[in-house]
Amino acid sequence: MATVFLHDTFNDTTDTLLENHTPEVGGAWSSVADSAKIKAADAGQNSPKLVGGNAAQALYANAVTPDGPNQVVFALVRTSNATSNNRSGVIARKQAGANTYYEASVSRADQLIRLSKWVNGTETVLASQSYTSTSTLWRAILFECTDAIKRLIFLQYNTIYVLTSTDNAITGAGTVGVKVSSIMELDELVAVNGPLLGYDLFTDTDSTLLQDHVPNLGSGWTKYDGANANIVTNVLKGTTTSRGRYLFDDLPATKDGIVILGGLYGPSGPMYQGAIARKQNGAETYYVGYMELGASPPQKLAKVVTGSEVVLASTTHSLGQLGYIMLVCYDGKKRMVASGGSAAFIETTNNDIPGLGACGLQLNSNDEIRFFGAAFGVAPIETLRSPVIGAMPQAVHRAAFWSPESQLFRRRASGLLVPVMA
Repeated sequence: MATVFLHDTFNDTTDTLLENHTPEVGGAWSSVADSAKIKAADAGQNSPKLVGGNAAQALYANAVTPDGPNQVVFALVRTSNATSNNRSGVIARKQAGANTYYEASVSRADQLIRLSKWVNGTETVLASQSYTSTSTLWRAILFECTDAIKRLIFLQYNTIYVLTSTDNAITGAGTVGVKVSSIMELDELVAVNGPLLGYDLFTDTDSTLLQDHVPNLGSGWTKYDGANANIVTNVLKGTTTSRGRYLFDDLPATKDGIVILGGLYGPSGPMYQGAIARKQNGAETYYVGYMELGASPPQKLAKVVTGSEVVLASTTHSLGQLGYIMLVCYDGKKRMVASGGSAAFIETTNNDIPGLGACGLQLNSNDEIRFFGAAFGVAPIETLRSPVIGAMPQAVHRAAFWSPESQLFRRRASGLLVPVMA
């Protein structure tokens, strides 16, 4: 199965019930509790959204079956009523015939982010975090569900929250789904066979260059071209007004997946902060979704082939200087969402770059990035067959563990092999 096993933009006629709606990728929707329907886009937003049909909490599961229990689910969420504790969020490992699943959600009145386990309709909150907000702006949830960890990453513009749990009471792959109500909205749902390829909160000593920094999850970064970027007060910033492009060192296992940038800020133009996917080894060829403040139009989805950029889709949307970008990439579609006060979406069916490639980011000195995340699966382990037993490859990550007996390595985005990390 393709890495992206569910993608739903909820693009349908207003008031269409979710069970009568067909996603771009995935199976049929079925109601577990109450109802949900498509609602027209708000002013300043160019795509419909999903809301509950009633004030009660609606829960839906999708019929598509993931490859296994390791799943990553992304969605935009919005709490449009300040007096309700109803939730907007996503679920994973929903078991057939049982009200049993893991949930990552947010509520507004109590301003709470929750990572929960439901078993036969009874909830256990595994981790929670209060957040401060008086707005009804769109935010993003990234939920990783594996045997080893359940991880909820909540992107609230300049603040990123991470909740984790090692609970693994629900082991079956099950299905994924959504939770909404009439005053709790959801949009741009993507589910990927997991685990996360990696993520980075850019926490490090001031002035650390990105290529010298170790991410929260992953091996490291390689500067592909252009200007340097360094970390200042746990924020990634470019060092000049020229674009700098960086590749995440861990190579995706498949060509399909998502790249997310969060906590974006551009106090002045020009800015070029963007997400890169399918960067081909040895060639200046990739897809990129980026914001160019001051340009017309500023939101762009492009392909770069041997160094020449072709804009495939664009829209006149402003981040409001602060927000996030998500780029989903699979053969049938490349789609970018950028959100500040509103959320705007652009897409293309172009597939001129069909091969497996690295993912990464671009920015300049007018840009700030507080979060990077990617889900493409993890590159397979390779066995090094060397005539010299115990020979080390050239690229050895400083945190790696290597055993001459095992001789197991992963291939990095640069094409070099590195020892499997302990």
